[in-house]
Amino acid sequence: EYFFDVARRTSELPRKFAVFAGIEHLVQTMPLGGCGAFSLLTVVFPDLIRELYELCERGDYAAAKPLQYQVSQLLLTIKQFKMHSATKAMVEMQGRPMGLPRQPNLPLTPGEREALVARLTEIGVWPTRSLAQAA
Repeated sequence: EYFFDVARRTSELPRKFAVFAGIEHLVQTMPLGGCGAFSLLTVVFPDLIRELYELCERGDYAAAKPLQYQVSQLLLTIKQFKMHSATKAMVEMQGRPMGLPRQPNLPLTPGEREALVARLTEIGVWPTRSLAQAA
């Protein structure tokens, strides 16, 4: 609600403002004046987020909706698996060393990594396009 209020207020100003959402809910925010999002998921899923953004930028929300559903499932999943730890684990599984998460966060256990990959596969985003292209 705060985002929508900011978008409404800035749309009434004489100069342009770029309003970004704090999370990747582009289908909901761009039609109301949002210009993008501060996206954690672009670190792991750049192709998915770029495609979602480009569809929303063109106003093709019908095509963007299934991608937005995937992104929403991803956000819920990484929250379930400790956001910082899960993100670092996914980046490392792509072959990019990340180091340990900052304390008090702990790295994912092997069982948590396995469960995370199973969930990402179920969502339809794993392996990522960049991993598939590298193979």
